[in-house]
This record gives sequence, structure tokens and C-alpha cells, in this order.
Amino acid sequence: MKFPEILAMCPNENKNVVLKTAMELKRLYNTIYRLDLSENGLMSVVRARQTDLQNEDIASTRISFGGRLRNIFKSFWFPLMSMFSLYGKSIFLLICISRLVHFMTFAPVLTTVEDFLVEKGLSKHEGQYAVIALSIGDLLGRLALGWVTDYGFLSLPRFMLFTMVLQSISTVTLPFMNTRLSIFVALSVFGMFQGSLYVRHPVLVSKYIEKHDQSVGMGCLSFFAGIVGLGMAKYIGFFKDEIGYYDNMFYISGSIGALVGLLWIFEPYFRSEQIEDKEDETV
Repeated sequence: MKFPEILAMCPNENKNVVLKTAMELKRLYNTIYRLDLSENGLMSVVRARQTDLQNEDIASTRISFGGRLRNIFKSFWFPLMSMFSLYGKSIFLLICISRLVHFMTFAPVLTTVEDFLVEKGLSKHEGQYAVIALSIGDLLGRLALGWVTDYGFLSLPRFMLFTMVLQSISTVTLPFMNTRLSIFVALSVFGMFQGSLYVRHPVLVSKYIEKHDQSVGMGCLSFFAGIVGLGMAKYIGFFKDEIGYYDNMFYISGSIGALVGLLWIFEPYFRSEQIEDKEDETV
């Protein structure tokens, strides 16, 4: 609206007052218009920034998802590589085979002890006392023979050698025990050697395996024993169903234990081989 039109609408008002009022209203209008433009511009900037942030969040989500996939892959891959590298070490294989011998010897005796007593002319009811004698010997072996290596009377490899040979002898002599007392004493001695050997296997891992591989090594100790355990029922049943008695099972288990025990004679060679491999990796 032009100024003459404004004066025509206010004929009785002073021209100067109308002019000043019109100028102030125009300035107010211009100010409001500029503020509206700046607000719209600010809102557009804010909206653009929000859009950028959302895009960044989506991108970071995609990156983090890919990172999680990589972490999951690494969590499986590195333990597998560590496990394969462990089985490439002769000393670790010897420890695992020693654990396997323990399983092949102890599990069948514990499973067949009642039938074994019946074969020797005792009642099946007395099998519970045989299990108690075996458990007492196992407990004594785990708790009472540690001083032999702790105080330096025997090194750990020599302890494994002598104890595995003695355990094999006790296994082979079980079929020759015919009286109640001799059987219970033989089972206690057998359990003592078995228990003492069983608790040495983790100690051997901590002695010969690097710290960053020890947790995997502890878990892999019973890998071979687990595989053999799948056929253990068939193995035990063969002697009972096909042969008719368990004596040969004790002979076989004892002989295998003695052979593996004698392998500990070569422990210095296995250890030097491991040191050479470590030096090659360092170079």
C-alpha cells in the first residue's frame, strides 16, 4: 500500500504522525521477514545436519556389524589355529596320549569292577566296596603324591615315566588277584597311580606350553580321549561278549600304558625340538 492511500484512509490524522507510524511498521515488517528467513534457513541447516547424522549412524552401524562379523570370525579362527599348532608339537602330543592312556585304563576298570569281582568268585554286592577302595586310592594319589615332584625327589618327566610304568604293572597284575583283600588293595594302588597321573597333565601343559596357548591346551587335553570314548562301550563289550572275561583287557591297557610311559625317556629331545621351532619362529 502506498503512502497517499494510507493518508486517504486517515484524513483527520497528522501527516507526520502517519508517516512515522508507517515507517515503523515497515521496519517491523522487514525485521519479521528477515527473522522468518533466518529461521527457515536455520531449520534447513538443522534438518540437513540431522540427515547427515542419521547417515553416519547407518554407516557406523554397517561398519560395526562388519566388525562384529570379523570379531566372530577371529574368535573361532585363532583358537583353531592355536589348536592345530599345539598338535604339531611333539611334547603336547605326548601329554595328550598320556591322558588317553589314563582314560583307556581307568574308565574300563571303573565300568567293569562289579563284573570283575563276580569273575573272581565274589558277590556283585561287594562291588560297591571295590569302588570305594578305588576312589580312596584315587584321592590319595591326587592329594598325597605331589611332594615327590614339589620337593625335587623326581623331576616331572621322570615322575611320569616311573608312575606310568608302575601303573601299568598294577593294571596287568589285577587279574592275578583272587582274594577279597588282595583285590581291594590292588584296586587302591591302581587308583592311587591313576589319580596321581591325572592331576599331572594340566601341570605338564603349564610347564611346556606357552602362556597364550595354555587355555586352549587345557581344553584340548582330552580330545583324543573323547574320540576313543565313542568306541569304549564296544571295546569293553568285546572282551565280555566275545572272549568271556576281562583279563586280556587289563593286559592290553597295561601294555599300552607302559609303552607310552617309556616315551617320556625322550622328553629332552621333544623339548629341544620345541625350543628349535620357537627360535625359527623368532627369526
